[in-house]
Amino acid sequence: MDITVGELHSQAHRSKAYRAMGRIDEALADFDKAIKIGIAAPSTYFERGRCHERKGNTELAVADYQKAVDLPAEDDYARSAQAQAQERLAELRG
Repeated sequence: MDITVGELHSQAHRSKAYRAMGRIDEALADFDKAIKIGIAAPSTYFERGRCHERKGNTELAVADYQKAVDLPAEDDYARSAQAQAQERLAELRG
């Protein structure tokens, strides 16, 4: 399956929009698909973690936040996602 960079960005924006609208299951499906096709960026895991947290799935949220922190950050956007993930981890782990 060939996917263009533009399609990847569109899917990422759609996923975040679903989350913002409270359509968490749809957002999770999009984030799962993104990860499955290789978009393993800190921001993807951070955003998916936010969805899990919103649904009350704390263990899944913590796992995604930790993955976001563990992945290499290649730009400011990724570093920002990692910083936010670290904040969420600190709060959830107490």
